[in-house]
Amino acid sequence: MLKNTIKLSDDTKDLLDQIQLKFGLKTYDTTVNTCSLFIIRNEINLKEDYIGDYRKGLVDLEKRLTVSFKEHEDKMKLDNASVRKWMGGIEKDYLKPLIQKLSILDKISDLGINNILQEKQNIPKIESPLNSHLEKPFSSSSEDQENTEKLKNELQDKDQKFRDLYNKYETQKQALFKIFNNSKVESGGMLSKEKIVINLTYDEWEELKRTQ
Repeated sequence: MLKNTIKLSDDTKDLLDQIQLKFGLKTYDTTVNTCSLFIIRNEINLKEDYIGDYRKGLVDLEKRLTVSFKEHEDKMKLDNASVRKWMGGIEKDYLKPLIQKLSILDKISDLGINNILQEKQNIPKIESPLNSHLEKPFSSSSEDQENTEKLKNELQDKDQKFRDLYNKYETQKQALFKIFNNSKVESGGMLSKEKIVINLTYDEWEELKRTQ
């Protein structure tokens, strides 16, 4: 039930009509009530100028923050791309040729070429009677076999070292990508510098440290 009557000037009535139309308010009472609550709840100082320099300052601040975040985002992408390019170069120049050589060593082992060489060395030579007057050469089959076994052991040792190196590379690469994928730029305020925040649990962080 309405108890009071408020007299409005034509200009004020026009303003209330605009607010009613814009926000779908049904009556002047609802319009005045809504505006009053908005001012009180948001602690708006009616003596401040929110249209002039104050608003311009907010707009400029928003633009600066947007540009700053964009620059950090671009830097993150560039750093990520640089790391990927660096890792790709290592993989192309070192790891892929290494893996190819290891694959050849595996094939040699699978085909038993070393065994064929040993069997060939163990086949007794048939001396021709026509050469009986010649001095027989010194037999070095035992020495050759020893050298072959030594070379085989060295290849196996290098094979294992290469595999360990590659496995460590893969583990560290995955750890680095996990850090990139869980990091973001965070600003502490107008006077604080931006910082990179890594969003990982304590257990995840300890697990990454164990990969080093």
